[in-house]
Amino acid sequence: MVRIAPTPSGFLHEGNLLNFLLVSRIAQKVNAKVFLRIDDLDFARFRYEYLEDIFRVLNHFKISWDVGPKTPDDLINSWSQRHRLNLYEAMIKGLIDKGYVYACNCSRTTLSTMGLKSRYPGICRNKYIPLDTPEVSLRIKTDPNCSITFEDKNLGTISSTIFNTVGDFIIRRKDRIPAYQIASLADDIYYGVSHIVRGMDLLDSTFCQIYLSNLLQENEFRKITYYHHDLIYSESGDKLSKSTSGTEISKSLVELYNEVPEHIKSIANDFINNLK
Repeated sequence: MVRIAPTPSGFLHEGNLLNFLLVSRIAQKVNAKVFLRIDDLDFARFRYEYLEDIFRVLNHFKISWDVGPKTPDDLINSWSQRHRLNLYEAMIKGLIDKGYVYACNCSRTTLSTMGLKSRYPGICRNKYIPLDTPEVSLRIKTDPNCSITFEDKNLGTISSTIFNTVGDFIIRRKDRIPAYQIASLADDIYYGVSHIVRGMDLLDSTFCQIYLSNLLQENEFRKITYYHHDLIYSESGDKLSKSTSGTEISKSLVELYNEVPEHIKSIANDFINNLK
C-alpha cells in the first residue's frame, strides 16, 4: 500500500501534485494499491473548500486511488482521522506507560524568543509537570545516543540522531490533539502502508516516526520502503506552502492547468529513472 496524504488546510500546490504523480507511478512500479489518507486533525485550519479541492485536483489530473474516501462527505462520515482518535490515544498511552513521555508548558513565543525554532533541548524534561495539567503539550524523551538509519530509494543510506536534530518532539499538542508524528505513524501501521513517498521537508518526520516505532516495538513499520523527493519552489525561491510562511496559494490547480504540466512530469520522470 502506498499512500497519498494531503491536508485540507489550504489549496493544493504544484508540490502536492508532484507527490501525487510520484505516488501513482511508484504504486504501479511496485504493484501496490494507493490509499487516500487525508490528514484532517488540524481542526483550526480545516476548511470544507480545501477538502473539496483535494478531490477536485485528484480527479482533474486523473490520479486514482484504490482505498479511502470517494467524496468529501465520505471522508467526514467514514474516513476522517477523527474516527481514529482511539488509535492515536492508545499509542500515546503506550509511550506514557513505558516512561518515554513528559509534559511541557513552553509556548512557541517563549521558544522563538530563545532562538529555538527547530530543535527542542528538553527544557521541561526535569520539571516533572503532571501529564494531566491543562494546556501542556506532551513530548518524547529522545536518547542522545540513539542514531536512526534507514535506506531511501532516492537518497541511499541516511542516518540521524533525533536528539541532535529535532530534540524532544511533541506527540500531543496543548489542545490535546495528537501530533502529526503520532497520527501518521498509527495510520500507516493500521492500514498496512508498505511504501512512503514524501517531500524532503518531511525527512525529520520519517526519523521521528521510525524512532517512535522502535520504542513501541512496531516491527512491521520498520519494513517500509521510503522515497524522499525534492521540493518545488516559487520563482522567488520560496518553498510552496499552504500558509503565509511561504508563497500562499490562492486558487486551485484545476484553474491553472488542464493537465499535469510538463515541468512536473519531467521532475517525476527524472526521479523515477534515478531511483536506487
